[in-house]
Amino acid sequence: MLTILEPDIVPVIQQMPGGVLPLTLMLTDEEYPAFIVKAPKEYILSAKINKNFKVYLLPVTVENQTTLGLVTAFFDDEDEPLVIRTPLFLDNFSKDLFRLLRNRWINVHFFDELSRELLVYRAGVVIPDETQKKIDELILLDFSYSKASAIVEGIGRAFSLRTSVDDDQSIDILLSESVFGEEIFRQDIHPRRHSYHGSRGFSHTLLEREEPGGYQEEDIIQCLLLVFQPEQIYFSPKRIYDNEEVCDILVVTENNSLIIQAKDSPNIVVVK
Repeated sequence: MLTILEPDIVPVIQQMPGGVLPLTLMLTDEEYPAFIVKAPKEYILSAKINKNFKVYLLPVTVENQTTLGLVTAFFDDEDEPLVIRTPLFLDNFSKDLFRLLRNRWINVHFFDELSRELLVYRAGVVIPDETQKKIDELILLDFSYSKASAIVEGIGRAFSLRTSVDDDQSIDILLSESVFGEEIFRQDIHPRRHSYHGSRGFSHTLLEREEPGGYQEEDIIQCLLLVFQPEQIYFSPKRIYDNEEVCDILVVTENNSLIIQAKDSPNIVVVK
């Protein structure tokens, strides 16, 4: 796991709002091609169940110039999969991405929104000939925020209108071997992340959740800690007169109170 093997990478991943990141690291004097996916647990679970995900290179016209954008798709649903849209520009990100995808084998590391590494796979990369030709002839634009916004919007529209030809020309990432196993249990005992009111002093997480409530509430608290101080957060506060729960999470600031009632469902596949 990169969290263990390359801990210096963790702050980089923590700063990512989400998305994909290609990296080529040097581990034990050898190149280690790593494809980072930072996404909600539903994306990761879809990849785990399907043992694959797809990468689409879709054309988009921006300021009268035709270029390509990237859509990484996780098929929890055949028609409307979960997607990550990534604009491509003439920069090191795109250079690193296409260099990485030229490898026959890569290592895919899945992180959730809280930068917790949940799965690692050795994966095969299958690039159709027509798509490789697109890459070889690719013309990328210089970066600007307006172009990035236009590309993200354009590839979203193009993906929603994709055809069977687009599917056939997508890049397959085939998850062949789970490097550290598929039932990773993570426990966190960092003091600051567990100094809110009502904390047990630790938390743990799993990807597959039969009873999601407690996991979901702790995830929400960890997100709130990015904004609020621990002493402002109350987990499962109780009424003083009957000891009944007021809400799942309460945040109290000098001027406002935030009341949160978390809702979630089991995310496992039930076979009857």
